[in-house]
Amino acid sequence: MTNEPQDREPVFNVPPATMYMVAAIIGVHLLLTVTAPETLNWVYSNFSFRPAVVSAILDQPSLSGILHIFITLNSHMFLHHDWSHMVLNAGMLLAFGTMTERRADFCSCISCLAGSWPLSNI
Repeated sequence: MTNEPQDREPVFNVPPATMYMVAAIIGVHLLLTVTAPETLNWVYSNFSFRPAVVSAILDQPSLSGILHIFITLNSHMFLHHDWSHMVLNAGMLLAFGTMTERRADFCSCISCLAGSWPLSNI
């Protein structure tokens, strides 16, 4: 039996919203690495942000087009070309998301991240 204290600090002291976002980024990337090339092409063509498609939608706006813009503005943050790209983005989210979430609460951090991802494309 050891005399270690039971109230030890966690190895990664990351707030929950940031940890969930990083886990989602890693999970999506893991799923995309094991999918068939046809599925991968479909995911990239439907969920990546492409300014030419957005411009064409805005020329003739429709409800489905605006919904497509909203989805791609948020979903493109989960698509990464390779592991180094994903690790760099997850690391930046861990560094800056942790500071943001510690300054605000869980809901504010999620809404801040969800609002800043679409604005990063403008």
